[in-house]
Amino acid sequence: MLFEKFIYRLDTNYAKIDRIAHPGIEVFKEKVLSTVFHGLPIKNWAKLFSSENKDDLARQFKLHLSIK
Repeated sequence: MLFEKFIYRLDTNYAKIDRIAHPGIEVFKEKVLSTVFHGLPIKNWAKLFSSENKDDLARQFKLHLSIK
C-alpha cells in the first residue's frame, strides 16, 4: 500500500554510497563487487539473491556451496 503511494529509496550501504560522486568510491565498489566468493563475483551473488528465479539460485548453491 505505501509502496504504491510513495517512492521507496533503497537505503543499503551501497545505495548510500551511490549518492556520493567520487571516483575513488567507484573504484572501491567495483573492486568489492568483482571479488570472487565461492566461485562467483559478489555482484553475481547479489543478482542471484534478488532474482525470483529460485531454480537458478538452488543450482548455484549446489554448484558453488554444496548446498542441496
